[in-house]
Amino acid sequence: MFGLIRNLFALFGFLVLVLGVVVYLSGTEKLRDFDPRAAEVLSSFAKRFIESDMATAAVVRVPVAEGVTLEDAVESMKLRANLRNIKLVGEKPLHQQIEATTGQPHRYAGIFEFCDAATAAKMLDYNPDYIAFMPCRIALFEDADGNRWLETMNMDLLIHGGRELKPQLKESAVAIREGLYDIMQAGANGDL
Repeated sequence: MFGLIRNLFALFGFLVLVLGVVVYLSGTEKLRDFDPRAAEVLSSFAKRFIESDMATAAVVRVPVAEGVTLEDAVESMKLRANLRNIKLVGEKPLHQQIEATTGQPHRYAGIFEFCDAATAAKMLDYNPDYIAFMPCRIALFEDADGNRWLETMNMDLLIHGGRELKPQLKESAVAIREGLYDIMQAGANGDL
């Protein structure tokens, strides 16, 4: 009886070992399709997530420079977007909606939506789920301490966080990311 139990455990152990090898090999093969920076980007995201929360881990934030007015920041973003041929397709004064709903004044919170339609089409052809991330948004807001910030999604998660994009698509996505970061910097510095 003891020999039968021992043999069953040995067989079970062998099957677990074989299953482990199969999972490892198939996982390694799938990982070959991942972007070369996937581990770095996902590791950075995980570290930020553990230190804060999901929302904070998924964004890039820059402070608005001292002396730059909200109006200057907005105008600078619009001008830089035009220079980069990225269209402003929407502007949402969220603070006004909050005030209308609550009847109470609220600090500034605005959302600006930018898009490059040609790149959007490429991304949708690649994976229609990208629609959930369109158009690209930059938020301009004041925090509870009166500090002003510009914030957008960390596009590295989409560009490098999974399977490697085709070269032309990746080049277009990186150009949009750089364009958004440039628009944010222009707004943060009031570059008119």
